[in-house]
Amino acid sequence: MIARQIESPFTDGYALLHEEAVTEKFRKEEFSLIYHHYVCQVTGQSFTTDELDNLNVNQVYSQYRQKHQIMFPEQISQLRDRYGLSAARMSLLLDFGPNQYRSYEDGEIPSDSNAAHLRLARNPRTFREMVRAKKDKLRPNELAKLEEHLLVLIQQDEENFFTSEQPFLSPTLLNPRAIPDEYTGYTVPNQKKFAEMVLYFFSSCEHLYLVRLNKLLFYADFSHYRATGRSLSGYRYQAAPYGPVPERYEMHFGLLVDEGLLIRSIDPVRKNSFNGQPLTNYTPFRTARQEVFTAAEWATLETVCHQLGHKSREAIVQLSHEEPAWLDNVQTHNLISYQQHAFQLKGLDS
Repeated sequence: MIARQIESPFTDGYALLHEEAVTEKFRKEEFSLIYHHYVCQVTGQSFTTDELDNLNVNQVYSQYRQKHQIMFPEQISQLRDRYGLSAARMSLLLDFGPNQYRSYEDGEIPSDSNAAHLRLARNPRTFREMVRAKKDKLRPNELAKLEEHLLVLIQQDEENFFTSEQPFLSPTLLNPRAIPDEYTGYTVPNQKKFAEMVLYFFSSCEHLYLVRLNKLLFYADFSHYRATGRSLSGYRYQAAPYGPVPERYEMHFGLLVDEGLLIRSIDPVRKNSFNGQPLTNYTPFRTARQEVFTAAEWATLETVCHQLGHKSREAIVQLSHEEPAWLDNVQTHNLISYQQHAFQLKGLDS
């Protein structure tokens, strides 16, 4: 979480966090962002920290990537992992500079032409043609092994296309090939991380049912975006009668039951006040694995749990109903934009 107040580097006093809507240019295009900086209370001088610089830059870079359909760093890294190649080998096969692929994984934005090349390479059939065009640069056994691996991937893609099985579920929900956008918090939807978030809250909060859980997930994702310019899970949220919820959350929790991560039962006593039906109860099969998260992500979960995990169902629903994210979208049940609403988040500041 970003500190709202820190010691000033100019005096013995303090500096307060300021947020303002501005427009910045990147590659000759203008993008709107919420610019974050500290202002010394004594001298009035403005300054930023590395944390704020990353947040400000991420907002611009993410919008540029979305607009031009440029893969995000984690997608570029996942592509290399899928083909089982080093960054140097990927640069060679894609006609990039020697260290270019690694720099894209580290966050550098590709040129438009290289971005287009990366998009084409996501199709194993197309990538196989790229490999064959560079066969003179590869050792015979290396080429044979890569060809064999690509054939398996091609067959898997065809099977997934012609059957109803996962992994993609829906082109709009959890398609890892889709370019992240303002509704995913500019993060590739991550089923594994979402599952661990759910396990964390079920294990850390007493008497937790879906209404409270959905609010905790919302605050975790949106507060992490407010601090970093990226959501935790990459999941989309929409405004429902009882506050923000993950899009098609019942399906997602059903998948966790199918995977054996949650145990589902019916509460014989408590009733759903919305439809009068018995409440569905979920029990975690295990605790969350902390290693799935970065230190900052884990800190976000702990902060949300500490500040909101003890609140009653009615209290956390009321809190979420005061959020512009809910107020601006409840009439239409629209998806909630992280960029538009995360910086207006109120629940963790009260």
